[in-house]
Amino acid sequence: MNKDSQAILILCSNICVGDGLHPLKPSEWKKLAKQLAERNIAPSVLLELSKDEIINTLNCEEAYANRIIDLIGRSASLFFEVSKYENMGISLITRADSNYPKRIKQRLGESCPPYFFYTGDLNLLKKRSIGFVGSRTMLADDITFETNLVKNAINNKYAIVSGGARGADTISEEVALENNGRIIEFLSDSMIKKLRKSDIVKAIQNGKLLLLSVVNPDAGFNVGNAMNRNKFIFAQADAVIAIKSINRGGTWNGVIENLKKKY
Repeated sequence: MNKDSQAILILCSNICVGDGLHPLKPSEWKKLAKQLAERNIAPSVLLELSKDEIINTLNCEEAYANRIIDLIGRSASLFFEVSKYENMGISLITRADSNYPKRIKQRLGESCPPYFFYTGDLNLLKKRSIGFVGSRTMLADDITFETNLVKNAINNKYAIVSGGARGADTISEEVALENNGRIIEFLSDSMIKKLRKSDIVKAIQNGKLLLLSVVNPDAGFNVGNAMNRNKFIFAQADAVIAIKSINRGGTWNGVIENLKKKY
């Protein structure tokens, strides 16, 4: 991991967050990254500055500089946790890395997340891909309809992009694995829990599955995280098929956001 990547993690990651410690939100990092770019300053430079130097460099208030200093102060414990994740097979990739998901960076622009946790072959991101989203409650006709579409996509050399949720997402993944397909999955909760499944581990080891997430690998389910995850599916895929939806909820809102922002 290069020094700029380390700086991004130190400033933005939710790992080892104690009382009163507030990592930069993606919107805050977006603003800071723009400031640094305008001044031709690499993110890693911030790690070497004193409080007064941060204030002068960023023209910011003392409270903000103190926040940066406090975040830098947790570096040792943060990277100790990162090493534990790496021992589980979970790595980190930041916007400062050359192999950060290019389509997401291009389509989300400055709104792309500062980093992803991942496990699997990042080369899958280079494949043409079709996303599958939909209701958690699927009837027999829905399942048949989706199964045929997924098989067709795989036969035409497309990877499958999914959010890993119960229902349409999971069905697309199961059909893909059964038919020697490739899968890119954006998780919204625990990656560690996912890696407890032997079929998932086997698929990752065989280069058929790539898991990515912006939430900590031990995070529980959160509706906000699930909704936020949707845009990554649309930004990564060449096209997305919504199998089934009512006019509210995650599937519906994800499609509407995509149509408005043209991911």
